[in-house]
Amino acid sequence: MKLKKISAFSIVVVYITVTLIACIAVCINYIGSFYCGADGNKHNVKWKLDNGTLTISGTGEMVSYGKFEKGSGTIIFGNPEWNQSRKEKIKRVVIEDGVTSIGNQAFYGCSSVEEVVIPDSVTDIGALAFCQCESLKKVNIPESVTVIPEGMFNGCRNLEEIVIPDSVRTIEMWAFIGCEKLRNIIVSENLTDFGRYAFQNTGLTSEENGLLIINNVLVDGTKCTSDVVVPDGVTKIGKGAFKPFHLTQNENIVSVTLPDSVTTIDEFAFDDCVNLERINIPANLKTINTFAFSGCKKLTDEFILPESVEYVGEYAFSGAGLDTITVLNPELDLSDYDYPLYTSHWKVNRVTE
Repeated sequence: MKLKKISAFSIVVVYITVTLIACIAVCINYIGSFYCGADGNKHNVKWKLDNGTLTISGTGEMVSYGKFEKGSGTIIFGNPEWNQSRKEKIKRVVIEDGVTSIGNQAFYGCSSVEEVVIPDSVTDIGALAFCQCESLKKVNIPESVTVIPEGMFNGCRNLEEIVIPDSVRTIEMWAFIGCEKLRNIIVSENLTDFGRYAFQNTGLTSEENGLLIINNVLVDGTKCTSDVVVPDGVTKIGKGAFKPFHLTQNENIVSVTLPDSVTTIDEFAFDDCVNLERINIPANLKTINTFAFSGCKKLTDEFILPESVEYVGEYAFSGAGLDTITVLNPELDLSDYDYPLYTSHWKVNRVTE
């Protein structure tokens, strides 16, 4: 009888030990789950972290974390539950079919994530969604997405290639800034709206002339020095094209030669290019947008705006060193009083014949 009791006790001990070991093993690989939906009690979408894979499942929108003011760069950081002492364990993110959005800052700073899978049900991706995912190498963007939001891949320094589907119409500011290994991007020929700093500090810039040109838009010229010659065929000088993100001023360029194919100089294109002395205005130019030449204090030559120019945005020449702007289009609304941000001394000379 005594031997039987000892054997029974031993079996119980062994059982408890094995169960405990199994539980520990499960806990090591399975970190947790909870809800992360945007609707009502948030139960419409949930997350689960298991064996290094973070799965987002359910129906409808994810909740957004923190706040991000578009265009201003003002950020209030959020902190998803999987980021609380768990983010280093996340190697893969899988968004399951049925989820319709990815929240702002959802995976911000998940530096161990190497792959992200996004289904066609996702139509909206929040700002900074994968910002600082430094190990990210593979991600798909579904045809359901129309905008690559601000800072989406900011600092994803191991991302080497990205395919932008035909559905995308806009890539917003900071979208790929700091993706230093990004050397191949595939985009639709219809994509021409690029935000400021969208591709600064990436591997995409041409080593030949320091320019990044996508679909005839000069997207980035911040690596250029001295005299810049923009090749024929470029139709737009993009937003903040010569404005370095990490510097308040561009001190590197002295002159710019633009081809007659350029019809738009977009907002902030040459903002604070403080040593820019000379730039020609193309014969077919139609639009000069807000802050385009703001702060170009050495730009002292007379500006002649051809008859083709139909619009000049506010503060386009604020703080520039111009003395006179000659306007050949009698319908163009332009006055030296239109630019109150800085004290401007230039005058408007209208040629009526």
